[in-house]
Amino acid sequence: MGVPSLQTIWAKHTYELAGFKELLGSELSERLAKGESPALTEFPPLPPLTLNLKEHEPYKCLEGLHFIVTACRDGIVTLETRDHVIAARLDLNFPAESLEFSIEEFAIDFNHWRITRKQIESFYNFYMDYLANGRLQVFDSLTGDRLSHKLNFIPMNIDLRATFETLKIQELVQLSRHALDSH
Repeated sequence: MGVPSLQTIWAKHTYELAGFKELLGSELSERLAKGESPALTEFPPLPPLTLNLKEHEPYKCLEGLHFIVTACRDGIVTLETRDHVIAARLDLNFPAESLEFSIEEFAIDFNHWRITRKQIESFYNFYMDYLANGRLQVFDSLTGDRLSHKLNFIPMNIDLRATFETLKIQELVQLSRHALDSH
């Protein structure tokens, strides 16, 4: 019939880039799916994006992030935040129909002039919730439309207890530094 079953959609992860395909348009999306590497100037400007985890309250530090296309190679589009308290990277892999969130490059700039205590808390809450099998979602901040979502994050070769303890210590240190700098 030509209409994919729900099982096929889930097996091929076609839902992961559905909203981004609409944003970029069918022509550009089709070229990316074929593994082409269009020039960065061919990409339309992106609306502010919000990252969240399914069934979690919003994380204030991840609302309205301004991502730009920083690279495109073989149908994989790299989006990165610029001039934000939060550094985040998303890779849109069109040939594989997948979205990758780079946890290794997810960071907070403790020296940014706009950093607040709430952002520090929000950053660490998201980080720990994500590692605890969080299900990433990406929204258009202007319309509220969900552009992408992923299945649960499954940490591999991670001592979650030790990682959580380390993250909690880092959070407390940064919060105390921020409190001292505020006075």
